Amino acid sequence: MATRTRHATRARGTGPLLLGEYVDIIAPRLMFSNEPPRWPPDAFAVAASVLQRAAAYSCVVEEHWPPREHPNWPSFIARVGRRWRYAATRRTPLPRQVRSWWAQIRNFSTLPIEQIRTNRELCHALLQLSAAADEACTGIGIREYRRRQDAFDLRASEIIALSRWRTFCDTIDPSRAVVLPKLHTPRSGLTLRSLSHNLALSASPEVDTRWYWLPFRVKKWALNLLLLPWPDVVVPDHFRPATRTYKLPGRFGLFTCDVRRTSAVSVDQVERVVRRARQMVGRIDGIVFPELTLRDDEHIQICQRTRAFVVAGLGSSPAAGMSGENRVGAAVPVGDEIVATWRQDKHHRWRVDSNQIAQYGLGSQLDPEREWWEDTPVGSRTLYFWQINGWLTLSVLICEDLARQDPVSNVVRSIGPNLVVALLMDGPQLASRWPARYATVLADDPGCSVLTVTSVGMALLSRVPGKPESRVVALWKDAASGKMIEIELEKGAAGVVISLTRQFAKEWTADGRNDRGATGYVCLNGIHQVRV
Repeated sequence: MATRTRHATRARGTGPLLLGEYVDIIAPRLMFSNEPPRWPPDAFAVAASVLQRAAAYSCVVEEHWPPREHPNWPSFIARVGRRWRYAATRRTPLPRQVRSWWAQIRNFSTLPIEQIRTNRELCHALLQLSAAADEACTGIGIREYRRRQDAFDLRASEIIALSRWRTFCDTIDPSRAVVLPKLHTPRSGLTLRSLSHNLALSASPEVDTRWYWLPFRVKKWALNLLLLPWPDVVVPDHFRPATRTYKLPGRFGLFTCDVRRTSAVSVDQVERVVRRARQMVGRIDGIVFPELTLRDDEHIQICQRTRAFVVAGLGSSPAAGMSGENRVGAAVPVGDEIVATWRQDKHHRWRVDSNQIAQYGLGSQLDPEREWWEDTPVGSRTLYFWQINGWLTLSVLICEDLARQDPVSNVVRSIGPNLVVALLMDGPQLASRWPARYATVLADDPGCSVLTVTSVGMALLSRVPGKPESRVVALWKDAASGKMIEIELEKGAAGVVISLTRQFAKEWTADGRNDRGATGYVCLNGIHQVRV
């Protein structure tokens, strides 16, 4: 009670931030409870948030780690995690170690946050509570068709649905902390992300992160994606100054881009290409279109006709006084007649300068002495992660969102999806250009495989002095092989099929635990030109 009284009577906003005050921000009234959070993601949210706020996670590389009383630390914490997982959905007591670590944390509720790092006892309690919660959540949010779900899995599915797919925390509101599944642990450096295999603390409050699992069956080891880098013709007339008035300094302007003004995407044509692709490789699991290729609900129509999932850039011309549309549209067949969909807006506008105006030959449309901003809205930031099966989780970015990494980069790195697809309106996807540079960043940390896709029309529109014409429409980079692979659309081809396979590997946390080879790396194992 003495701890509670001191904490409750101190005026808010005076003096240094205390541990108890900070925990109150995340989980109000939790520090007044003798019992730790029963649900492991809630405990992880608290412990990981404190470790990050106090920069105390680096204690795991100091000489007094692991705790001397646990010489076989990985086996010990795995056993505690299994017992906690069992108790989380039952009325049995939590493991005594979990209760002990929580008691130690409560004992230091009046300690200033800035002093946590120098308090070995408290650091060890926070690190062990976080690690045990992580072990308890092995496989959370990751569904495999042949793995039987236990009571913990069912409860996790219920919680993520009730939170509108935003967090696996039960008693902590998403506005305070978000915990989601994790696919990759960084192999270098030292951050909070280095301390967990299964749980990610989403550290960007301005990004609304969503986690979906949809029952789309793919092979246990392979996935075929059809890349349709359309349109095949983009001309300068597709770029025009915006008619919408906007208060900008004189050297800036707004432009619109409508690559569909003179060319339409025929669903029948897509179906013919898919049919031919299936004759070549047996099955097509997904179809990928570049930025701004489709309109309205065309991606849904294509999904319904082909029964493959579709990831496409959606665009539209701006209406009078309004901005144009630039977003991702995703459609997934989840039943004979049912298609699940979601849309994700672009997070950054494209800025075209004089060099790019010259590169794409836009001087007759856009004044090269001005800087031009894409006339699209920038609203609330939402980032979707789609979990397909035990080895593949997909996230999609649009062009500038790959290069301008704030605010989504921390979210992508925290969760570490196996595959990041970037839909571009860009020149050829050469290993020497900017998409390769940013794909390498995500491949190095946390270990994502990255696919960038542009249209052949934009690739051919790009003219760099001294460089030949290029039809390289996609680029692949993965952490397993370390290779950068350029994917060309050959003349006469309508699309390209890439065959992806999974490779399991063992990853390690900075505190000495491994994931027993459960991490799936996505690798490129085939490129097939599709001619119709």
